[in-house]
Amino acid sequence: MLQPCFIPVPVGSPPVSSTARQFLYEMIVGGFEILAFFKRAINVQLAVFKVVCSKRLVKSSRAKQVKTARKPSGLVSAAAQSSTPSTTMATDTNVSVVITPDQKAAILAKIADLNAAMSFLIGLTDDQRKKMLKMGDKTVGFEQKCASYMASRPDLVPSFVDVNQLSQDRAAWADVADILRALLDAYQRVDDTDMVLAHQIYLPDLSFYQNVQMAAKRNVPGAQAIYDDLKARFPGHPHTTPVNPPNTGAKA
Repeated sequence: MLQPCFIPVPVGSPPVSSTARQFLYEMIVGGFEILAFFKRAINVQLAVFKVVCSKRLVKSSRAKQVKTARKPSGLVSAAAQSSTPSTTMATDTNVSVVITPDQKAAILAKIADLNAAMSFLIGLTDDQRKKMLKMGDKTVGFEQKCASYMASRPDLVPSFVDVNQLSQDRAAWADVADILRALLDAYQRVDDTDMVLAHQIYLPDLSFYQNVQMAAKRNVPGAQAIYDDLKARFPGHPHTTPVNPPNTGAKA
């Protein structure tokens, strides 16, 4: 906690009133509090940046697995070639997005239709995903060589391998790759739009929080209650008590 400071006055200067001293002291304390606030805000932004980078690394890793051509050269589908280019924007440019109720309803309906059309999709648990063999860029090349040699030397294929099922899986895998490319492109742009809008919302929130904090220092009516409520929910602020304490069943 900041301790009261004494402001030196040059010899011969007119005396400084207690009101002026108190005002200067509050200005100094307010300056330190503003610095502390921005330090917390920067820490929050760094934490958000780390999460965003982690998400992008995961998506980049998944995208690299599907962007490699799973079909022989020259057989990439026209749908994959004509994907909509993403729109870029400067980081200092504000965007204005308006979605009408009819647009939102139409988009959600199309997504529902898309899910219904892809009834062949499979859902895995986290444990099942960990047990699955993954194909990277080098593994795809290995698989293509195996497919070629299996076709030219069927006598070397193990008897327990169902060649017909394997051929069906390879064709389906190539089709899923085209679908996944299109979905990843759409998902990336939706996720980018979500991030920009959240950024444009959070900055004014931080400014409002700072303004309320300063108003509470000046004893503006009602400001202290608002500041206390926001402070308890400020990211990174430790909660003294859990919101919903678990019921352990212990008797008092």
